[in-house]
Amino acid sequence: MSLETNPTGTVGAPPARAIPAQRRRLTAEIAKRFRMPGTADPKVRLRRLAGVAVWAAILGFGGLVVGFRVVIGLFTASPSWYAPTICGIGLVGIAVTVGAFASVHRRKLPWLLLGLATVTLIVAWKVG
Repeated sequence: MSLETNPTGTVGAPPARAIPAQRRRLTAEIAKRFRMPGTADPKVRLRRLAGVAVWAAILGFGGLVVGFRVVIGLFTASPSWYAPTICGIGLVGIAVTVGAFASVHRRKLPWLLLGLATVTLIVAWKVG
């Protein structure tokens, strides 16, 4: 019996699996927390938006410092794991910062995400 056939001997596409209820709930919760505010949402306080923007800007300048160190490391002798590791850490930090902006209408979530982005920046400094 070949691997392409099912027990009846016919060849066909595998049956489609339904999404479990837990995955649907998780997708709905993520969509609820990370979305652009609509007209029905309460307005975001400018103080909160400014705070998120300032914190993200500080993280951005810190990321530039790390990026400058990476460029220097690429032209000098550095281990082969260095560039992919620091780029992966940087991408995680950027994604978390974008998530903070996307969740600015939530109460605590942007601050938690910016705190996580700060941790990724500190890890990048330690690795670099």
